[in-house]
Amino acid sequence: MKAFCRISLTILIAFCVCRAFGQAASFKASVSQTEIHQGERVRVTFDFQLQSDYKVRISDFKPPPFKGFQRYAGPIQQTSFRFENGKQTQGVQYSYILVPEGTGIHTIGPASIKLEGEVMQTEPLQIVVKAAGASDRDSESADSDETNLDRDIHFVLALSDKNPYAGQSITGTYILYMRRRNLYNALKPTDFPKFPGFWNQEVKLGDIKYKQTTWRGKDYYEIVLRKVVLIPQKAGRLVIDPFEMEVPIAVATGEYDFFGRSITRSETTKVSTGSQVVHAKPLPSAGKPPNFSGAVGRFKLGVELDKTALKAGESLALRVQVSGRGNLKLFDLPKPAVPADLERYEPKHSVSVKTTTGGLVGKVADDYVLVPRYRGTYTLPPVVFDYFDPVDRKYKTSTSKAYAVRVTQGESKDGDGQRPTASASKQEVKVLGADIRYIKPAGGLAPIEKKVFFGSKWYDGLLCIPLVLIGLIACFGKRLVHRGSVDGVKMRRKQAYKRLSQARKMLKKGDNQAFYAEIERALLSFISAALRMDKSQLSQASIREALAARNVSQETVVDLTQVLDQSQFERYTAAVSAPGMRELYEKAVAVITRLNRELR
Repeated sequence: MKAFCRISLTILIAFCVCRAFGQAASFKASVSQTEIHQGERVRVTFDFQLQSDYKVRISDFKPPPFKGFQRYAGPIQQTSFRFENGKQTQGVQYSYILVPEGTGIHTIGPASIKLEGEVMQTEPLQIVVKAAGASDRDSESADSDETNLDRDIHFVLALSDKNPYAGQSITGTYILYMRRRNLYNALKPTDFPKFPGFWNQEVKLGDIKYKQTTWRGKDYYEIVLRKVVLIPQKAGRLVIDPFEMEVPIAVATGEYDFFGRSITRSETTKVSTGSQVVHAKPLPSAGKPPNFSGAVGRFKLGVELDKTALKAGESLALRVQVSGRGNLKLFDLPKPAVPADLERYEPKHSVSVKTTTGGLVGKVADDYVLVPRYRGTYTLPPVVFDYFDPVDRKYKTSTSKAYAVRVTQGESKDGDGQRPTASASKQEVKVLGADIRYIKPAGGLAPIEKKVFFGSKWYDGLLCIPLVLIGLIACFGKRLVHRGSVDGVKMRRKQAYKRLSQARKMLKKGDNQAFYAEIERALLSFISAALRMDKSQLSQASIREALAARNVSQETVVDLTQVLDQSQFERYTAAVSAPGMRELYEKAVAVITRLNRELR
């Protein structure tokens, strides 16, 4: 009977042990790096995972002695409990940050843990410690590990291409890699860094999401924080500034609550992408078309007329459109050649472009209004558009078809009788007869005495009144005209300051296009008022010449030109930094203030 009890007890113990250990239990040790330099830090992690149908008791974790290392931090303990596909998984992880005491090959012995009274151990690890000096890792890895090794968090800027052509779109993706999903609360990225030498615009993303991935041979959680489209504006070496950010993470305290869950505290760690270098290649000079305007991408040209038959004096709509993918906002559309007898008005420019991860996609167009003067048939020659295809690495030309426009009614240029005329023949005046008879000069009558007004003093006095009035009008009219002109100048200057105030409102709203438009209008309104020139006469050359004639300083003229150039260039740029816009606004105010002082 005793023998039977011993056998039954042995079978029961074996069944319990098998149930505990037969559920895919693992206890592994790992290191962040197997080769380091003297003075660098290394993370050692002991990870226990168990799939089980019920909760088991894990106890008595014992780390190795860590001979040859100093303990910098640890143990950092994290526990987990997951239920996936009908299976329960329990886990516990212990991490240590170590600093080597000397060079050579160091062995980290096995750690042990008890599972339901049974002891499990990890395999020993070896770490090679080299003398202090230049690291064998690349600079990006060194900067990232040196800063974030103690938290296993890395912030990276991934570029789609580090050697694009000047004008070619590339995508920059800001990614946060984390070994554990231990964000304490929502991330709050700071403002984007500046991108000197690049046109840039941010791509709109949805909510921040975790994604499991492998990075540098290890398992990480990936979080895509931001994406930006970058277009190098010139060839050469371009440096992207670092993007720094503070990440709030949850760190285990080693304590547990009533339900056995690990108690954590919030800590903030600072991460940085480091600087990135882009080497932009110049566009090839061989085969470059003479009318190339800087278009880089893959495009399609379209030219449309709303009608091909009309009367003289009626309007004709002509659209020149380029669609596709590339730097759509950064080049000029080709101008159509129009016969001299068709009046062409300045076009209305329209932009319908989306910013995607592949760059700018959409279309830009110029809409012209043409008005024929005379009847006849006119030929609109083909429109030619040249661009550079970075995929095929060559220049391409897109050509539209020619259009014939018939003007069916109206004046003829050659004067063939169709021109409306209004003529009246002069009639000769004939003398039909004479009906004047001789009047007898003397009839014996005596004249009646009467005062004659003509030639009198009153006549002479009244005759002087219009001359006096003309003199008064000439004297006071000039003053009134001058006063009206001065009042007009003051009113237009007031309008310029009102536009500056409107630009400030657009700056606060973040409306880039409206902001730059108001800055440009404010400057041109002020200059038009100060120089008493019509806005249609204003150009940079005429403005510089007029200001020089008024003895305005060269520094003020240069600053004015720079503000006008920047506002016109950035008007269609969607992603400009707020500090840059504020700087331009302050510069515009300073320029107008100096002009107001120097033009008095």
